[in-house]
Amino acid sequence: MSEWYGDVNVTPFDAWSFVHLASGVVAASMKTTLPTFIMLHTLFELIENTEEVSGLMKQVGFDRRRMDTPANMLGDTVAAGIGWAIGNSQYKR
Repeated sequence: MSEWYGDVNVTPFDAWSFVHLASGVVAASMKTTLPTFIMLHTLFELIENTEEVSGLMKQVGFDRRRMDTPANMLGDTVAAGIGWAIGNSQYKR
């Protein structure tokens, strides 16, 4: 485990938190509203954690030995929202 973040897919924030944060910046730059983005991100989190999608992710090389915990899904969404706020502050509407 890194001293900067926790175990992947377990702790609220892990190495993937940076990717979720970046997705928020990109969404804000595309002028996506926060409610729409959070809804889409939550939908992504739910779909990503189905057995079917997790199996497909394993086939292309993702480490899916364990599904995301609810705490991790929430942390990913918080990171995405923070990214959106950062992006929104840089890309004034």
